[in-house]
Amino acid sequence: MVHNYNVVNLKYAQPLRDITCALFGIKDSQIDARKNKPIDELKSAYRIRDFMIDVSEQIIKPKLDQDWFANNLLSKIKTKYYDEKLIVISDLGFERECDIVYNSLKTYYNFELWKISRNGTNFNNDSRVYVQHPDIKTRLIINDYSLETLQKMISEIMSLKK
Repeated sequence: MVHNYNVVNLKYAQPLRDITCALFGIKDSQIDARKNKPIDELKSAYRIRDFMIDVSEQIIKPKLDQDWFANNLLSKIKTKYYDEKLIVISDLGFERECDIVYNSLKTYYNFELWKISRNGTNFNNDSRVYVQHPDIKTRLIINDYSLETLQKMISEIMSLKK
């Protein structure tokens, strides 16, 4: 899908995903399917999602820098992707991170905040929240259908931008 629009997709949580893959011997493509299941059902209900949240909220942010993830992402954009026309940033869950990236790059890029969700979903068991930003156009996309339907919806939105 992203190849249709010459898009670079960067994830805030990629460093956490890389750590998780190395520690648990899994591929990045396996994380989403396994993140809500216990790592070892016989020992505890502790999940990959819990691990990633703990590493972020108990180690990286308090011991390295509260803004480490945003600054890491900015560094990647400025050094590796500075000439890209369209960058999609996923896994955004904190307004502070959105604000840091927006304020650092708003003179170079146009921003839109896309919230893709399903009816009945929320962040109740997550450390993140529904991000808002007063200066960024927000688009709410409800995806209660198939992946193919979501792809069609995104294609329609992108064709309007051309």
